[in-house]
Amino acid sequence: MSNNVKIMDAVRNGRNNTSKKDIQQLTGLSWGTMCKVTNALLERGCLFARKEKAKAPGRPVVPLCVNPDCAYFCGIDIGAAFTKLVFCDMNFNILYRMETATPPYTSPEQFIKSAGDVFESALMESGIDRAKLHSLGLAVSGNVDSENGIIVSGGNFGMKFGANIPVSLLAGRIALPVYAVTTQVAAVCAEYRFGKRAGCGNLVNIGLGVGIGSGIVANHLLLISHPKRPVGYIGHILIPGNEHICTCGFKGCLESFSGSESLAQVARERLPDHPELHSAPALDRAAAK
Repeated sequence: MSNNVKIMDAVRNGRNNTSKKDIQQLTGLSWGTMCKVTNALLERGCLFARKEKAKAPGRPVVPLCVNPDCAYFCGIDIGAAFTKLVFCDMNFNILYRMETATPPYTSPEQFIKSAGDVFESALMESGIDRAKLHSLGLAVSGNVDSENGIIVSGGNFGMKFGANIPVSLLAGRIALPVYAVTTQVAAVCAEYRFGKRAGCGNLVNIGLGVGIGSGIVANHLLLISHPKRPVGYIGHILIPGNEHICTCGFKGCLESFSGSESLAQVARERLPDHPELHSAPALDRAAAK
């Protein structure tokens, strides 16, 4: 984590009532480093000093605040069924959100074009100032090499293993830096920072939908999966006796039997005389009764 991020988090978590002394204690940075980075953030307008009347003799404590409008961020979650987008400010207040159906992708070029179109459409509708956008975070229901910025696959929406889509293509299209992770890594990170279990040092998130996956925080460290170091891919645990083919191309994965669309396929096979149960939404309704 960069010193910039540490200091911004310290001020934000201090509810915009944080002094330099507080920042040093919260971040563990040396006084010189903390002052240098904090002053640079003040000069850039990311932080500002709130003026208050002195409450006692001596040098007054100057509380620092985050300037929420100094930069905005975009987040896009591309799931098997839906694609969701948000714009937020520097305090992570959501300024705009949208949701649309995820189309079946047939090529990397179509994937980049569709993601870019979603971004441009949302930008126009939201009225967000493009010049203030800092970067875009992309969460994908698939296999992601975050270190090298490559979406390896997204079998649940048509991108088979080996698609190897560089996120730099999307970055070039929208003229913003793009960072990609899996959906479940993004989900557990959000829970760790903003959810009911915020700050919990050991945390596991499980996502159930068209696919099945999990994200993990261990000892306050977000574990980011890599194709050669998979973390959280519980949907691809081998289930003995399961003959169904998974979207990953292998036979017997948990997801190929228990994912929402997979359950619908199982229902069609085992309950041919009950067409009312042959879709994922129908199974959801039946389970809720």
